[in-house]
Amino acid sequence: MANWECYKLLYELKTPIHIGSGKKYGIIDRTRYYVPGKTMWGATVAEIGNQKELKENKKWGSLKKSLCSPLKFTYFYIFDKNEENEPQIPKYGENGLKFGLKGDNKSRSEFEKDYIGSFVSTGVEKETGSASEGDLYEIEVIEDRRNRCNERLCILGYVFINVDEFEELNGLEEENFIDWVNELQIGGERKYGYGEIELDKKERIDLENETENKTIFNNWEIHNLSSNNPIIKSKDSDNEGNNIFGHLLLDESTLKDIDSIRGDLEPLIGRVYDGSEGQKAECTGIGLSPGSKTKMNKLEISKYGTLKPLTEN
Repeated sequence: MANWECYKLLYELKTPIHIGSGKKYGIIDRTRYYVPGKTMWGATVAEIGNQKELKENKKWGSLKKSLCSPLKFTYFYIFDKNEENEPQIPKYGENGLKFGLKGDNKSRSEFEKDYIGSFVSTGVEKETGSASEGDLYEIEVIEDRRNRCNERLCILGYVFINVDEFEELNGLEEENFIDWVNELQIGGERKYGYGEIELDKKERIDLENETENKTIFNNWEIHNLSSNNPIIKSKDSDNEGNNIFGHLLLDESTLKDIDSIRGDLEPLIGRVYDGSEGQKAECTGIGLSPGSKTKMNKLEISKYGTLKPLTEN
């Protein structure tokens, strides 16, 4: 039986963030408008590996692979303190794609105006150090300040820690983990200083307290933390379905109900680095993109914060 703890984490953006989407429009390299759980997991594992006691551990290479199971990060979303404490989660509905969980949702153009920017750069000739001809490109980013105002933006999400399994890994401590993730660097263009985030607030959700609010992202309630993966359940399912906060992996049985789904499908393919074998492709499957609407109301938080459907018992 697993023993999961859950923390709500709020990070302040110290610099803009670029999360590669694999989409390019001309010279523009687009960013995702959220931070996937895999990105947060990778940055966390890199930071844990920087601790002196682990740097000197020759088994760290194999140990870090084992951290995939006891650490489940949800996806993280822009959190604007001026927007009624509301994370800017994409949400498909009758009027198309909007952002925000409640109240007057932002349109895509409003969202991009408030939170998305870009910078222009060029390639550099290795021999001369000068700009390479015809190699101009533009990188889209999540801004660290709304409309370049003074107050910084944040990202909000959750991490589930399988305490027993985590501490079995060479004596890693849950308390140390929270200290280690205080400052992270995530996403692309890190060599230019992008992607720096700092923990602004952490909140442990007391799952044994009956009066504790066990809701994540407003509409999903933590249902079972004794199974191999955390299980969540929709609080108030309506006839139109529920918006999801991560990629929902689909299988043959769920694809039969494709007509009940509203949103985008996306193949989840990425690159992983596997020591001496170098980079290789990894395909997780086909997923519904975050914000899509589905009538599935019981889900499992799986590898890298992806979601899997569960049948109702």
